[in-house]
Formats: sequence, C-alpha cells, structure tokens
Amino acid sequence: MWSKAAGLEKDDHQNTGKMAYIDYYKALGVGKEATGDDIKKAYRKLARKYHPDLNPGDKAAENKFKEINEAHEVLSNPDNRKKYDAYGENWKHADEIEKARNPMPAAGDLVVAEDLGTILVKAGALQKGTIPTFSNPCLAGMVPQEAAARPGSRART
Repeated sequence: MWSKAAGLEKDDHQNTGKMAYIDYYKALGVGKEATGDDIKKAYRKLARKYHPDLNPGDKAAENKFKEINEAHEVLSNPDNRKKYDAYGENWKHADEIEKARNPMPAAGDLVVAEDLGTILVKAGALQKGTIPTFSNPCLAGMVPQEAAARPGSRART
C-alpha cells in the first residue's frame, strides 16, 4: 500500500516492491472501443505533452511519459490488446493462464509418434529394446512393429 505521508508515490515500485496497476485505456484517455487510429492519435498527443525533452527535470512528466509508452505498446498490438482486455493487469501471463485452464495441447502442438512403444520409451515408461506387454485386452495387440517383426521377440498378447 502506498502513502503520500510515507513519501511513497503510487508508481514508485522501488519502494513498494510492485508496480501499480496501470489502466492503459485511462492512461491514453480513450475507451475500450477505441480504434487503432484513436489509440495512435491519443498517444502522439500525450507523448508530445509529456516528453522528457520538453519537461527537463520533471519526474512526474517522465513517469507519465513512461506510462503512456507502455500503454501504447500494449494497446497498439492486436494480440496484446486482446490479452489485456481479457486478463487486465495479468495480461502478460495470458498464455500460462490459458495453458492451465486447457491442459490438452492444441492440435498444432501434438506430435505423432510411430507407435505406442515409441511413446512409452519417450515417456520413460519403457526401456528401448524391450517389448511392452499389456493386461488390458483392448491394448493387447499393440506391439511396436519393429519388435513384432524381430526374430526371437517375446511379444505377449
């Protein structure tokens, strides 16, 4: 919690240990329905007003300039804006949040293995060169092709 009496400013993350949440839409003075052009216009107007070269030595103007730059970077990128709209201050963690909510990999993330034996070897559940055996009748016929074709192999079904 910050306190003016304690000499801490809201954006003084060095003293509070955490940066204060910035509402990027408010920082730029636009609404959530703002277009990309609206965001760009608002950013340019505010960047000129708070630019450090035009406000030398003004810490408040410098902090405001950093705030509007950050807001512009996020809201001008359609992917980041979508994440920000969905997750607010946690937008940077949107991918992790989605993975936690949907533990199944996306279709593009699936890797097709040659056979069940290869999957088990990769998972560390089977040593390479051994033949898997299954007590489940539905899986009993699933033996790696190279093991089944190898002379002297002891495939159990």
